[in-house]
Amino acid sequence: MGVFMLFYNVVVTNVYKSKEEWEIENGIYITKLDNLGQGKNIASNQK
Repeated sequence: MGVFMLFYNVVVTNVYKSKEEWEIENGIYITKLDNLGQGKNIASNQK
């Protein structure tokens, strides 16, 4: 479920939102995942 929601969020933000909004929202989301020790892989995959 978590992976699906991440994929869904990335697709939705890429299609419907500006680049700045995408970077802000995903930056916050990656930071939250970093607190769980999971964010670094996602961050590197989005580069």
